Amino acid sequence: MNKITAKVEALRKQLLNENLQAYYISCTDPHSSEYLPDYWKAREYVSGFTGSYGEILITMDHAILWTDTRYFIQAENQLAETCFEMQKLRVPDAVTFDQWIVQNLPKNARIGTSAITLPYSTAANLKKQLAEAEMELVYLPDLLDNIWDNRPPLPNDKVFELDKAIVGISRNDKLKLIAQEIEKSGADIQVVSMLDELAWSFNLRGSDVAYNPVFIAYAIIGKNKNFLFLENEKISAELKAKLESEEVVVLPYNEIFTYLGQLDGQKILLDAGTVNTAIVNAISDSCEIVFGNSVPTKLKAIKNSVEIEGFKSAMVKDGVALLKFHYWLKNAIGKEKITEFSVGRKIAGFRAEQKEFMGESFPRLLDIRIMAQWFT
Repeated sequence: MNKITAKVEALRKQLLNENLQAYYISCTDPHSSEYLPDYWKAREYVSGFTGSYGEILITMDHAILWTDTRYFIQAENQLAETCFEMQKLRVPDAVTFDQWIVQNLPKNARIGTSAITLPYSTAANLKKQLAEAEMELVYLPDLLDNIWDNRPPLPNDKVFELDKAIVGISRNDKLKLIAQEIEKSGADIQVVSMLDELAWSFNLRGSDVAYNPVFIAYAIIGKNKNFLFLENEKISAELKAKLESEEVVVLPYNEIFTYLGQLDGQKILLDAGTVNTAIVNAISDSCEIVFGNSVPTKLKAIKNSVEIEGFKSAMVKDGVALLKFHYWLKNAIGKEKITEFSVGRKIAGFRAEQKEFMGESFPRLLDIRIMAQWFT
């Protein structure tokens, strides 16, 4: 029995223990991210598939990965010699995971999942479909915790602040603007869970996800109510004091669930497409939920003059790096050994020479593929 099959069989034992007929793994994290820290790479752990998108369903007879057109060839290769089968998405006649469940499992089937990694809109739709088919959706703690030995910890890299000179608007002004828009939506506060929204709203950045300047946290924003939920190890005493001087209360990451359960009479704005189901389930019954588009997403889509100039400056710097690379390549061909690896390192090196370089935005292989298209 190979390692992948052993993991699937271990999950099947969990299904028997919980009287489940299937277990759905959304393969995202509590923040609806596509690119994940190691702790949340359930898809890769269970199946061996390393693409950035895919969903998994485990039954007593099937182990299935759904993925899209970007990854068909990769998935076929990585799932070969395992017990997994691939289902294609975004093609004609595609069968989604929820359709497959309804078509293939018996009435009264119990389908388990983890609420903390399931977007609420997905959960609501799945629950409705299952109820119509006389099936039940069951929320459980993450079953992978029971079988994943030496599961990587959540990252504790430090967050850092961006100056107003870089972002164009202070944190105080952003939070006030967000609060005004929340009030217009008919709510008192909003739970912010998407990592890019958090980074933008608080003028903070991190390195918890490779090639993404984000940090793992939640926030609650509203008039006179600004909370940032993240682990203390991730923030310096100086930055924490600065945030609190600006009336941003910093609390431990998982304390958001307790806080939401203690709220009384609040109208809470949630984006159903991104907020996880555990957040919705944690909210006190005395509160009213207002579903709508996330305010920070709408606001950050409109770039201010400083941000626009930042984009232009970044493109000029990257253009200089690429010109240097083209010059090097033209003069190096036939004179030294050139490999895909050396090309990737050379491009990264020219970019790193540019002022304020912070790191690459994608793995080098993507650059190599782009260059291959240019020179063929």
